[in-house]
Amino acid sequence: CAETVGLDTETKSNINECIRSDHGNVLLASLGDKTHALRPKLSFVPTIVLDN
Repeated sequence: CAETVGLDTETKSNINECIRSDHGNVLLASLGDKTHALRPKLSFVPTIVLDN
């Protein structure tokens, strides 16, 4: 996807570093927690959440 949208080499490198880092793992877990906390529960992906 990064190549398709034309991201430069430095940006792609920064994204890959984040993906493989402890901080990246924390961010991913946080987003998972938010997804599981949705009420009503998530029924379709992608989903847009308004006002929360």
